[in-house]
Amino acid sequence: MHARALISAALLTAFATTLDVRAAAAQPSADPRDARILRVEQWLKATLHHTPGEADEAAALVGSWSDDDLRALWTDASTLVALMRNTKLTRIIVHPGNAHDDGQRVRYTEPQLQRLRVLACAASGKATWTEIFPTILTDPICVAAPTMIDGELRALSARAAASKRKGDANFLVRRAAVLHADIAVAPPAAREHPDTASPQKGHDLAPGPRQIRLHIDDGRGTGVRDVPIHWMIGRKLLDEVRTPGSRDPDPGRDEMVRLWYRASLAWMELHEDYDTTHLAHAIGIFHADPDIAFLAGCQQEAFAASKIQTAANSGAFPKGFGLDVVTDREELIRAEALFRRVLSVKPDAIEARLRLGHVLLRLGRYQEAAVELRQAVPLLAADDQLQYDGELFLGAAEEEIGEYDASHAAFARAASLYPAAQSPWLALSELAWRRRDRAGALQALQRVFALPATAAARHDPWWFYQIAQARNANALLDDLRRPFRASITP
Repeated sequence: MHARALISAALLTAFATTLDVRAAAAQPSADPRDARILRVEQWLKATLHHTPGEADEAAALVGSWSDDDLRALWTDASTLVALMRNTKLTRIIVHPGNAHDDGQRVRYTEPQLQRLRVLACAASGKATWTEIFPTILTDPICVAAPTMIDGELRALSARAAASKRKGDANFLVRRAAVLHADIAVAPPAAREHPDTASPQKGHDLAPGPRQIRLHIDDGRGTGVRDVPIHWMIGRKLLDEVRTPGSRDPDPGRDEMVRLWYRASLAWMELHEDYDTTHLAHAIGIFHADPDIAFLAGCQQEAFAASKIQTAANSGAFPKGFGLDVVTDREELIRAEALFRRVLSVKPDAIEARLRLGHVLLRLGRYQEAAVELRQAVPLLAADDQLQYDGELFLGAAEEEIGEYDASHAAFARAASLYPAAQSPWLALSELAWRRRDRAGALQALQRVFALPATAAARHDPWWFYQIAQARNANALLDDLRRPFRASITP
C-alpha cells in the first residue's frame, strides 16, 4: 500500500493574514471586475451550480485553479464571509488557527472592496431581502445590490434568503465546503493539476496558507509537492457556521459540520492520505464526539507503522516543513487514549475495543490486550473481516501470556474464516515452533506454500487492517451530499 501524508508548514508565507479592508492609500483605482474579484464571483456561482458528488463544470473550474489562485481565494473568501455578517467592517483578522508569525497585511483597492461588499450582500441573501422587504434594511450597499449583480448572483441570493427563512443562515459556507470536499476527493489527476510547483524550487507565493504532500512508498519518502488547499478552505468556511439563535460561530454544535469532518477523515484514512492539521482541527471542534475520536485513534495507530515512522525520520522535507509524527510508542499511547475515550462514551463500540486490544498488544501489555480482546471477539460475529482480525490479535495475546491452547484455537478460527489467507497459518507455524512441535510448524508452513500464487486469490484481510475502519467512507460522503442535492425553492 502507498501512503501519503499532508504536511503543514511550521512557518508559512502569510501564515496569519491581517486584512486591511480600508481602501489602500496612494494606489490607483483598479477595475472592479479585475481577475481577483472575478475569481470570487466565479467561485460563488460554482457553489450555486455544483451538484454534490458530480464531476460537473463547476467543480472542474474551481479544481483547475492554481495553488496561488486558491491561496488568494482562501483570503478573499474569508473576507467575504466576514462582510456577509457586517458589510461595514473596515478591519478583519483572518487567521488559520495555528500561526507562528505576525502575518502580512493585504490591502484592497476601493473598487475591489466595494465589489466584495456587493457580493457579500448577494451571498448572504440580503440582496433578495431588500427586494422583498425594502424597509427592513438600511445598508445602502445591500439596498443597491440587486441592480449591481447578474441573474446568477440574484439566484444565489434567493437561495441564501430561502435557507435563512428556514432557519439556516449558512447557505454559502455549507455548499462551498461540500464543493471543496468533492474536489479534494476527486481522482488524483483531477485534483493535482499540472501547474502545481515543487516546494523545493521556490516561487512567488500568494498570501495565504500552504500545504505539501509527502508520498511514502514502503517507508521511503518518494516525493514532495505542493497540493491544492481545498480542505483548508472548507475548514475555514465551516468555522463560521452559526446555529439558530447564536451570534457567534459554533460549528461544534452543527450536525452537518460533524458529518463533513467524519466523512473527510474517513476518506483520508481509506486512501492513506493523512492530514494531521485536519485531524487536529476536527478534534478541537468535536473533542467529545466518539466517531471523530475513533477515527483519530485509528490515524495515530497507523502512524505507529514502520513505513510511516521511517519516512517521518527521513528528513526529506523542505525548509520550514515537518511531519507531525512522534515515536511509534508515543503514537500507540495516543491511540490508546483516544480509543479509551470512545469506550467511555460508547461502551458498546466493539471496533474501538478491538483496536484498543491491538494497540495494547503492540505496547507489550499482553494481559490487558487479552482482556479487551476476549470481550470484543465474541461480539464481532456479524462481520467476518473484523472477527478475523480479532481472532488473530487474540491468538497473539494468548500466545504471549502462555495460553497456547487458547491461542491455537483463535488462530484456527481465523483460518476457517479466510482459508486462503496466509497470516493464520504463519501464526500457527510460529506457535507450534514455540511449543517445540517441529512437525506442526512444518505442516502449517506447507499450508502457506499450497495457497494460490496470486495475491488476489489469497485475500488476507490483515493486509487492509490499516484502512478497514474507513470502509464506510463513501457512504458517509453520500450522507453528507444528500441534503444538498435537493434544490431549495426561493
